[in-house]
Amino acid sequence: MAITARLGKWERRRPLVFALLALLTATWFAYDGWYGWPKADNALVRKMLHSRDVSPADRKRLNTWPRGGGWFRASPLKRRSFDRLVYRSHFSGWHSVIDIKNQRRIVMLLAVIFLGAIAWYMAVRRRRIVADESGLLLERGPKIPWNDIVRIDNSHWRSHGEVTIAYRSSGDTTRQARLDGVAFENLPLLLNEVAARAVKAQIVPPASGNPA
Repeated sequence: MAITARLGKWERRRPLVFALLALLTATWFAYDGWYGWPKADNALVRKMLHSRDVSPADRKRLNTWPRGGGWFRASPLKRRSFDRLVYRSHFSGWHSVIDIKNQRRIVMLLAVIFLGAIAWYMAVRRRRIVADESGLLLERGPKIPWNDIVRIDNSHWRSHGEVTIAYRSSGDTTRQARLDGVAFENLPLLLNEVAARAVKAQIVPPASGNPA
C-alpha cells in the first residue's frame, strides 16, 4: 500500500492568497485608472469654471473641455494641456496624464502577478512524496529503490522538522534529499514506512532520542 505525504494546505493555498490579493488590488487600481480619476478630473474642471480664482483666459480654455464625456473624449494633447493649466492655477485633486498612466501600468503589473500566482498554484497543488513497495518517489526527483537508500538522518527531527535521506544515484554517486515536515502533511507516517523498508540504510536518531 502506498503512503503519500501531500504538500500542506497552507503551502497549497498560499499562491491563491497572492492571486486574490493581486486581483483585489488590481480591481481597485483599475477603477481609479479607468473611471474614478478621470471622473474626478471632470468634476474639477466644473469646479474651476465656477471659481473666482480662475482668470477669464483660463476659464475660456476650460470651456473647451469636451462636453458629455470630458476626460474620456479629450485628446491626449488636450489632457496634457489641462495638466499645465490646473497646475498653474494651483488647484488640488487633479490627476495628470502620467498619474493615470501609472495607475494603469500598476494594473498590468498586478495582472502579471495574478497569472504568476495561478501558475505557482498549478505547480504546487499536486506536490507529494510517495512511499510504496518499490521505493520512495520524491516530489521533484527520481524514484529511489529502497536498497539504494544508504542513510536516514533524523538529527533535526522531533515531532516535526527535517529528515535528510542519502541515496545512490546513477554512476554510483551519492545524493541527498531533504523531507520537510512543516511543508508536508502526513510525513511522520511516511518516514516510519521509509525506516521500515530501507533496511540497508544507516539510521541517525533524533538529537532528543525520540524516534522519527
